[in-house]
Amino acid sequence: MASARVEFDRAGMSAVLVGPDIRGVLATVAEIGRAYAEEIAPRRSGNYVRSFEVRADTIEFSGSPRAAATLINTAGYAAAVEWGYGRGATDPAPKAHRVLGRTLDHLTELRP
Repeated sequence: MASARVEFDRAGMSAVLVGPDIRGVLATVAEIGRAYAEEIAPRRSGNYVRSFEVRADTIEFSGSPRAAATLINTAGYAAAVEWGYGRGATDPAPKAHRVLGRTLDHLTELRP
């Protein structure tokens, strides 16, 4: 019976993990997330919905560089929209909309 030998190419794997192909996949997934976040976001002035951005990045994971794409909202009150806020026991906190959290849930459900 024939045998095969597999050798792990660390340099090749590192190139894949920061290369243009994986960056394209990550950007596509982040843009799908952006569209979903814009769809479910609360609207008053429209500023929050217009403040979503996808940013390409490189992060370090287990000591190695990895391509990343980040979906953020740059509105100054984005944290309050995400988690709600209040001024104490007499002031009930406005609803936490969890737009980015729900977007992550949505993207996770899309996995094959």
